[in-house]
Order: sequence, then structure tokens, then C-alpha cells
Amino acid sequence: MLLERVPNVQVVAGLPGNSALEVVGEAAKLGKAEEPKLMPPFRQFVNGMLPKVDFPEPPSCVPLFGSPA
Repeated sequence: MLLERVPNVQVVAGLPGNSALEVVGEAAKLGKAEEPKLMPPFRQFVNGMLPKVDFPEPPSCVPLFGSPA
């Protein structure tokens, strides 16, 4: 069984009471975690560091791949 192969006994002991984890056979499924409060400002900070890229639309008369059909 999966739990017998885990070396950390404290972690294994806490698994049955963890409502965010479901053990099915040999696989574990994690529930959705809540987003940390600092994540939205962090995401805004990181997005501000990324360059703004504006890709122009290709002309409609030029085929993108191969010859026109």
C-alpha cells in the first residue's frame, strides 16, 4: 500500500484526517486549495514586469500555411 512506503510517519498519520486529500487505491487526489491573500498583488506585480507584446493580425489576403485552397 502507498502509505506503507512513505518514510515520514507523521505525514502518514495525518492523512486520514486531512479533508483536502482523498486516497483511492495507490493514487492520491488533492482538493482545490484556496488562493493565498497575497497572490493577487503578487500576480499584478509580476505581470507589470513582463513586456507588453502586441502581435499584429496577418493580412487576410496572405495564406498563413501552404498555398491558398
